[in-house]
Amino acid sequence: MENRFLNKLNAQPRGAMRPEWARSVQRHKLSIGASVTLLGRAGEIRSKDMEQELQTARFEITRLLPLEGTSFQYRIKDTVTGRERVVAEDQITVAS
Repeated sequence: MENRFLNKLNAQPRGAMRPEWARSVQRHKLSIGASVTLLGRAGEIRSKDMEQELQTARFEITRLLPLEGTSFQYRIKDTVTGRERVVAEDQITVAS
């Protein structure tokens, strides 16, 4: 009895449009298990050795994290050393 009442409350009339916020929900561009590399940030000072190491390092996405500011966050793991870090979506790219 109670379930039928709740179903009627939650039911939408036929042909009803979903609200605008439900249609424009942002999603992560990458998924768990994807292989990625780090991008250098503008204005960030690094040694040439560190820059080369980060460009060649491969990371695997281990967790999708919520929106922080304007971009999603990811937890990534270095495939060689096993070290993990949190990065923003605009700091990584799919490994080629």
